[in-house]
Amino acid sequence: MKLHRVFRSRATAVAAGAVVLSMAAGGAAFASGLVTTADIKDGTIRAVDMAPGSVNSGVVKDGSIREHDLLPVLRDTINTPGPQGAPGQDGQPGPAGPAGPAGPAGPAGPAGPAGPAGTATYDGPNWSLVDRNVIGNAYAFLRSGPSAAGGLGNVQPPMGIGSLGIHTGSGADKAVFGNQVDFAGHPVSGLTTVSYSVFATGEDLGLNSANLPGVSFEVHPGLINGTTNSSFSTLVYVPVDGTANAWQKQDGSTAKQWFLTGAAGTASHCNQGPDGYCTLAQVTAAMPDATILSAQITKGRDFAFTGAVDALQINNTVYDFEPFGVTESAAN
Repeated sequence: MKLHRVFRSRATAVAAGAVVLSMAAGGAAFASGLVTTADIKDGTIRAVDMAPGSVNSGVVKDGSIREHDLLPVLRDTINTPGPQGAPGQDGQPGPAGPAGPAGPAGPAGPAGPAGPAGTATYDGPNWSLVDRNVIGNAYAFLRSGPSAAGGLGNVQPPMGIGSLGIHTGSGADKAVFGNQVDFAGHPVSGLTTVSYSVFATGEDLGLNSANLPGVSFEVHPGLINGTTNSSFSTLVYVPVDGTANAWQKQDGSTAKQWFLTGAAGTASHCNQGPDGYCTLAQVTAAMPDATILSAQITKGRDFAFTGAVDALQINNTVYDFEPFGVTESAAN
């Protein structure tokens, strides 16, 4: 539809009429102002009355044509939305926003099913107090330490973290910890190595320089030096002087520090009397058929004592005293 066909207002008609009259009268009447809008009746000038191109954008003032100046059909065409265009391409993702605050903790979940019951184990179950030999205010117990560092010195048990604690309250008391099962029936002549480590305090050694625990074996001597038969004796190692507040090794393998109690001591000439102590070799020579009944760590009856023992070696096996048992390992 051409623009000159859609004008309907009085103002538009006036403009168009002026153009027509000026052409008809040679321009004189229009120039002299003889024809005005009052002389032109609304709606009397039609598109056919105007020359093609006589009303164009050069003649019409910008913004002077309003929607009501247009024919209804043109207004409907302008106001009717066109078909929807094709979707445009997706834009690039924007930068990630900052992390939001953590949400509140959720409720605790239900407890899971109970696991199977474990089995507690104790190393060396045949090591314990030898109750029948304990006297008075005395006890032995598996413990941690003794350990120290810094200004108290560098002290650590020779094996692991623990030891066998031993206490006697007075010279009348006796503490005994041992094994009455694993060594039973072994020949005394098979004892070639016996050693252990001991920890004593300055107070202990202040009472006596050799105030330390010892090792003993209850034995069945049998025939002694071919003359005396004995059914029971205790083979005792007497420790040598100790070192205060430190772990010290006592080695009875070759030391002449052993004696036998009772009649066996007299018959073997290995005693605390005039014959004196013997070596293990001398003991076994005097009673070659003797067998072991038990192995023990003992303290008393002589002086009060509080200290510890660890790393007991009997032949090729080392016994490590720990808080939860006595473990065995091969000697180096």
